[in-house]
Amino acid sequence: TLLAAGPVLAGFANQVTFTREEGGTFTFLGFDGAEVFETTGDPTLAVWAALEINVVGMLNGLEAFNVNFLLDTLIDGPGGIDDFQTFIGNGASVDTLIFTGVNGPIIPGAGEPNNGVSLANLRVHVVPEPGSLALGALGIAAMLAGRRRQR
Repeated sequence: TLLAAGPVLAGFANQVTFTREEGGTFTFLGFDGAEVFETTGDPTLAVWAALEINVVGMLNGLEAFNVNFLLDTLIDGPGGIDDFQTFIGNGASVDTLIFTGVNGPIIPGAGEPNNGVSLANLRVHVVPEPGSLALGALGIAAMLAGRRRQR
């Protein structure tokens, strides 16, 4: 679980960016997301943060897609903890994903929304790079050539 709690409750940014460490593209298949609730000790006073998770997919510095995933705002996880919902991605090929909590209510006394979210189980399909494909093809060709020599 990656907690992307917002600035009001936890003092962290409400945005998380994912890229491949070695660079290159991947296909966005989905993720699990949940609200981050204010822990007041009284479940009747719980205040959720973000109402939606905005996901922006980037490819070569340009926006490939921009979509909001609506959260259910229910405290129905085990023991009142975050209840993750599964969201299906759009299958777009991207090199960067930016997750941002949005549209949270104004928290009394804070003057701004928390917009916190929890993220888990990011699902992507890694697209092989052309160099990796060429190296794999070269390896297969070498194996076939070695097999012919044995005959």
